[in-house]
Amino acid sequence: MAIDYVNALGGGAGFNTKEIVTALVEAERAGKKAIIDRKLADTEAQISGFASLVSKVSDLRLSAINLNDATDFNNHTLTNSQTSAFGASAGSTATAGTHSISVTAPAKAQTSSTLDASTSGPTVGFSSASQTINGGNAFDMTFTIGTNTQTTKTVSVSAPTPTGVVTAINEANMGITAQVVALDTSGSNYTIQLTGGTGVEQAFSISESVSELSFSIPSGFNAADADLTVNGIQYSRSSNTIDDIISGVTLNLASATSGTATLSVARDTAVAKSSIESFVGTYNDVTSQIDALVSSADSGPLRGNSIVRQINRDLQNIVLNTSSTPGTVVTRLGEMGISITKSGELEIDQTDLDTALANNYADIATIFSANTNNDSEIGEATRGIAGDLSKLIKDLTASTGYLSTQPTTLADRVSEYQQDLTDLETQLEMVQERYTKQFLTMQRLIDEMNTTKDSLKSSFENLPFNNRKD
Repeated sequence: MAIDYVNALGGGAGFNTKEIVTALVEAERAGKKAIIDRKLADTEAQISGFASLVSKVSDLRLSAINLNDATDFNNHTLTNSQTSAFGASAGSTATAGTHSISVTAPAKAQTSSTLDASTSGPTVGFSSASQTINGGNAFDMTFTIGTNTQTTKTVSVSAPTPTGVVTAINEANMGITAQVVALDTSGSNYTIQLTGGTGVEQAFSISESVSELSFSIPSGFNAADADLTVNGIQYSRSSNTIDDIISGVTLNLASATSGTATLSVARDTAVAKSSIESFVGTYNDVTSQIDALVSSADSGPLRGNSIVRQINRDLQNIVLNTSSTPGTVVTRLGEMGISITKSGELEIDQTDLDTALANNYADIATIFSANTNNDSEIGEATRGIAGDLSKLIKDLTASTGYLSTQPTTLADRVSEYQQDLTDLETQLEMVQERYTKQFLTMQRLIDEMNTTKDSLKSSFENLPFNNRKD
């Protein structure tokens, strides 16, 4: 049976031995626990510091990614004098310039239906979309598509109804779309309408032996190529989406222009400038964060960490030195209005930056992106400021990178310290039990001595010479 030694203390020793044991144990706990607690707090602060640093450098990498492709600098604004006639969009390869555009006619698709092209009424009006045709017998329809180059497609209609015809044509996937269309609101007058692709090479004819089906082309609904003139040269295209006339620009024709329209393509530097400003801001956030983490004066959680200091120097070298892909005039950030302050942060001179963007835009794109797109971050290469910085941060934050492995190591250390605290309490329980047993032994000896004392006193008091009367 377990003995409650602590509560057995103090029974007759003349002093509170329970309090003494508790005080002795607490004195032993205080010093050792304080050391472990301090190590634990410092390690947890380091983990938190690394987490905040990873967050900041990840933001910086995202800012760099917005500048590491040539396409990030290919932003344009378009001014179109006749937006109702055609739309336009600029891609990454567009160049600044002004273009004259005259659309004579957009490309058209052929439309055929079971309507008499010469009258306003139907040749054959179906009473419903499910009306039986061809006596309920399956039949074939033969389509010939193209003008100069023709292809033939046979469509088998197994369900002889308007809906069955439409389904069979659509399932043939030959570039012709079929639908059942109501001719009025009566609910008993329908036609089948077929629509091909745009351009004369998408014109089609139909051959079938079904008396209820007689397709014709309404006036003005023949297939036709787009006819347009760009910068004085006439073009013909089968599609209304045209991307091979003006470099990097896609035209979407809708209707004829009124005379000649003007399309101006201008480089838009605002997007690149905004990305550069964001890059500078996130870089400064990283620099400030590292300074705070490694500061000895302010007891930063990563003070004395030489590797973190080296990371800061590596980032500075990429940002401040000549780009790995220098331009002709602008070779580094300092030549485009971005300088470093005494505190190590970057500072933008807006006037100088605007001047560089206006006069040396291609160089700026080069020093950031190396004029490449989607570069691999594997292996050694010259990737420009943004690409080099992105790769450095990716390597640091990868599973084998320092900013990932060090927090893991620290987390293991936290577990060790927590185990040390548990072990300390176990040891102190043993110490308390030892002290308690020692004081119980002492108390027993004192009790025995008191008993002996009382016995001797009684004996002396009962001696004959102590019984005489004075």
